[in-house]
Amino acid sequence: MQKQPTWRSDKYLQFVREQDCVNCGKPANIDGMDAHHITGMNLGKGMGSKISDSHVLPLCRSCHNQVHSNKTLVDQQRHALLMIEKALMAGILTVK
Repeated sequence: MQKQPTWRSDKYLQFVREQDCVNCGKPANIDGMDAHHITGMNLGKGMGSKISDSHVLPLCRSCHNQVHSNKTLVDQQRHALLMIEKALMAGILTVK
């Protein structure tokens, strides 16, 4: 089985960084957000590969550090899918 290419989009990552933190609600205009790549849930991460840019969500630096230190963030996948939907509605992503 051929490995599927990983989707990359700097434009989408920038869009995600302009959104409020999905964990604590901190507004993006205060310090900016990180585009956190969701790991686990069989989303394709393996040795030498990175999760697709479509599986990211905005987190403030504090929440991002918390996620990486204790691996807890409720409903990551739902938030990522909502972010994709928001980008589609804003015209950042288009469907062919």
